[in-house]
Amino acid sequence: MFNFLSKRKITILTIIIIFILLLFNSYQLKNFQIFIFSLSIFSIILFFIKKINKNLTLIIFSLFFSLSLIEASLYLINNKQSLKKSDIISNQNINIKNKSTILGFQPLEGIQNHRVFKNNQLVFDKFYTIQSNNYRFTPKINDKKKIRKINFFGGSNTFGLGLGDYETLPYLSQKYFLDWEINNYAVSGYGAHQAYTQIKEFENLIGDINIFVTFKNHIPRSSCKRDFSLGTPKYILINDKEIIRDGYCGLISIGKLKIPEIFYKIIKKSQIKIYLDKIYFRKNLFNEKDRDLYLALINQMNLNIKNKGNIFIVGYINEYESLDEKIINYFIEQNIEYVDIGLDNNEENKIQNDGHPTKIANIKRSLIISKKIKNLLN
Repeated sequence: MFNFLSKRKITILTIIIIFILLLFNSYQLKNFQIFIFSLSIFSIILFFIKKINKNLTLIIFSLFFSLSLIEASLYLINNKQSLKKSDIISNQNINIKNKSTILGFQPLEGIQNHRVFKNNQLVFDKFYTIQSNNYRFTPKINDKKKIRKINFFGGSNTFGLGLGDYETLPYLSQKYFLDWEINNYAVSGYGAHQAYTQIKEFENLIGDINIFVTFKNHIPRSSCKRDFSLGTPKYILINDKEIIRDGYCGLISIGKLKIPEIFYKIIKKSQIKIYLDKIYFRKNLFNEKDRDLYLALINQMNLNIKNKGNIFIVGYINEYESLDEKIINYFIEQNIEYVDIGLDNNEENKIQNDGHPTKIANIKRSLIISKKIKNLLN
């Protein structure tokens, strides 16, 4: 009897150790496949507990193990090319390193390498110069004394994701404003809620002219529905008018299910979740309530800056869909200065296999924006 109990305890202890190791690795690697497999291993322990129905235990184990097989199969199907031995050595993506701030996140100071491969093809391999204030450096085009400022806000399109320091929209805009200081306060992943917080909380970021570059895909960011919204400022709209701060985006939705941060970094890598996002959940990212919050944030930015006697302009990336038309009509109704910077869907305007704007696209947009500014100044 003693030997039997000893073997039983050793077996349970072994299973627990394997479970802990798998769970730890799943968190370190942010791997959902390992995470769900660890749960199937843990469910084996239930077989050793007499009070638990064995049929129920079998169902739980079968569920987790089946999910493990589905996840593993989908992962192999979706990543079969990148799993080649040669790719494991050479195709290593390098992501931007961020730090936590009251805005959610900002890139770390220094020269950061950002390298992305897709389907075994190099998409871009660029370096970003990040200043001590954790915003991207805009090289000066000349040595003239600058007495006025144009400040850009926005997300990755304005930050210049996939582009060098001399290819971004703020840098290229200097050509038309040689005696103006132009700053880039955009950060990849930012939305209207972060731009609003920047303007509300940091008066030193407000320039003589302030340009918020945005498009409708920023709507779910403001309502905490995107993966990278985790930990960013959260706002709610009261009576369709008043914007109230509601802490930070601490929970992320999968449909109506709320997932805490500690698990979400793993769960977002689920192949099943990725599939469901494509066919169902993404349909709910642009509802009327979220759109109203997004527009209210932009309107409040406009009012805050105008009240200081400065200029606010929305650079709107128009994709010429019905929602874009509604957004632009709102700008007109609220007397928000805007400029349409939508471009043709040509290859020269988008980084291949990525979709972010190229240097050519930024050259075109800098010209459009410069004409708008000069019209306002005249």
